[in-house]
Amino acid sequence: MKKNEYVTFCKCGCGNGIVLKADNEDNDLSLQIVSDNFYFMQNKGKISLKEKIKCIWYIIVGKEYCYFDILIDKDELQEFKEFVAKL
Repeated sequence: MKKNEYVTFCKCGCGNGIVLKADNEDNDLSLQIVSDNFYFMQNKGKISLKEKIKCIWYIIVGKEYCYFDILIDKDELQEFKEFVAKL
């Protein structure tokens, strides 16, 4: 892991995670949501009609659609806090 980035993955083993990159010269922060596509590929890469309709409905009513959650333990949370404090 580089000094100006923070990477963490869900502790359940699903392969979902986040990558935070800070560009100190431009004061920019990049947030990437990453996935190994495990759940997506379980259905041969196709999202079910029910899931598509649910996503569309959330957009129509102005709600946020949650693709996945990321679980982190206390030690990882402390590392995240220290990274953010450096920004």
